[in-house]
Amino acid sequence: MTDPTAPVRQPTPRDSVAEQVRAALRRQILGLALAPGSPLTETALAEQFDVSRHTVREALRLLIEDGLVRHHRHRGAVVSEPTADDVADLFAARRAVEVGVAHQAAAWGAAGRAQLATHVTAMDRAVAAGDGPGVVAADLAFHRALVGLGGSQRLTRFYESVQRELQLALVTVDRALPDPDKVTEHRRLLAHVEDADGAGLAAALARHLDAASADLARVLV
Repeated sequence: MTDPTAPVRQPTPRDSVAEQVRAALRRQILGLALAPGSPLTETALAEQFDVSRHTVREALRLLIEDGLVRHHRHRGAVVSEPTADDVADLFAARRAVEVGVAHQAAAWGAAGRAQLATHVTAMDRAVAAGDGPGVVAADLAFHRALVGLGGSQRLTRFYESVQRELQLALVTVDRALPDPDKVTEHRRLLAHVEDADGAGLAAALARHLDAASADLARVLV
């Protein structure tokens, strides 16, 4: 199964123990081994990973920053449960960023087009393999690469924070929606890039994101 955790890199031996616990929990959450609403108790996690409760507390803090965990006064830490309002707000942010960047498409050149095409190919393979998380990962990677082609590091960092919050909803709902043809949709977007048609890409992205937001909201109601 493809790991849908990008853009957060995989931990290395030099990372802190808390970062490694965070990465392991992240994989479980995005792989739905830990379902939305699941409690995350410090004592149980400390025993599971053979680490201190302080380390678990730091890992949970990092996951809260990712939008994958929420802390409730009475329930403690739980896996986030995306709501329709959350999705609407996140997609509004996505729309503002992506549609704005899309107008620059004429300047992206062959290298930019090839980068986006790579993610469409990965999505096609994931669909053929029945790999739902892989489809989500390729979908997110396509849009992240598109924003990256805008050339603003600050905008890219902001967009990645939006994606981190959104991906749990995408992974969860991908199993409930009736197999949307994401590959065809993204090939249409790519066609506008290949034609250096920034205005057409911006309009197509707006429609694509509005439709995706509406689909997610219907499932999460």
